Amino acid sequence: MTKEVLLTNVRSDGRWVGDCVSPRVTVPVISRIPVLGAVFTNFYPFELIILVMVAILWYIMSRTRYGMHLRACGDNPQAADTVGIKVNRVRFTAVMFSGALSGFGGMCFAYSISSSFSDLAMTIPYILTLLLLVFFSKNNRAPRALGEVYDKSKR
Repeated sequence: MTKEVLLTNVRSDGRWVGDCVSPRVTVPVISRIPVLGAVFTNFYPFELIILVMVAILWYIMSRTRYGMHLRACGDNPQAADTVGIKVNRVRFTAVMFSGALSGFGGMCFAYSISSSFSDLAMTIPYILTLLLLVFFSKNNRAPRALGEVYDKSKR
């Protein structure tokens, strides 16, 4: 978007007026570089935040003690419990972090699309996910996608 278009969507008091879609930005100097410039032209600000978060989460998962504990608890919870890792606490914090990241992802998604959800193509992935959960759960009360409950007696 050009600067004139962005200024027409901002009121005099600085508040954004429009259909609640985040404005696209262009980085002036970097956008002129031949190959790399296409990435930094007309993109949402959330895209940079997501890339930074991916780098931070990669570091946490592969280089920190918590990341090693989380992978151990997911791979073999009985062995992690034997070593002294509190499996339930690690799993609880992992679920809390994943919920926060999902909320952030939903916020980024909501601010990058138009505000009308009347388009059928926008709702098909949600309907398909629901139908797959129902189909694969068969006769179980909880869908199998929720996973197996950790039980210390299964050694």
